[in-house]
Amino acid sequence: MATPCHSAHQDPNKDRECRAKASNVAAQGGNEEGHSASLLDIQGVAERLSTSHRHIRRLVAEKRIPYVKVGHFIRFDPSDLEEWVADRKVGIVG
Repeated sequence: MATPCHSAHQDPNKDRECRAKASNVAAQGGNEEGHSASLLDIQGVAERLSTSHRHIRRLVAEKRIPYVKVGHFIRFDPSDLEEWVADRKVGIVG
């Protein structure tokens, strides 16, 4: 990840500020432009969809929801999840 400050500073205080800012951005799960780069776990998806983690596990087992395997962990890309939800939106007839 690039640091928010793209050049080396002669002033140690400025350099320290840049490192602190980069650390805060990383801790918030994003990058300096504010885009989220973090994946969700099963509990995070369950909370986002207002359902139980057991339901999410069942959707994964039945391959009915897009997910990513990271080692033996199951993770979800928030943009894939938004698209998946939008594809299942039921319209009004009439």
